Amino acid sequence: MSKLLDKTDLKIITILARDSRTSYMNIGSLVGLTAKSVKLRIKNMIDSGVIEKFVARVNPANFGYRTAHIAVSRNKGVNKDEIIKRIKHFGELNFHVHLMGRTSMAALIIRVIG
Repeated sequence: MSKLLDKTDLKIITILARDSRTSYMNIGSLVGLTAKSVKLRIKNMIDSGVIEKFVARVNPANFGYRTAHIAVSRNKGVNKDEIIKRIKHFGELNFHVHLMGRTSMAALIIRVIG
């Protein structure tokens, strides 16, 4: 079952994507709704599976790490799993996203030595 989102739902998702801890009242003031209406819309998006989860993103620099973002274009028969295996030699793979065509995007967490 697919859920159609209106412009207000999309604005709410954009706000939550930037900071999932934004209060219903603050979101409401940005999209022109009451806090109660925002809460109901978010609940409906969670219940319908539009919103899967809220995530806390940790800054690796606070633990002495840096991140490196790598765009990889696959060619000559090298598959996604092989790319991931090769990237892991440089550090802990934080995330991997398959983009369009034969391109992947990865983020590594790298320990700063020194």
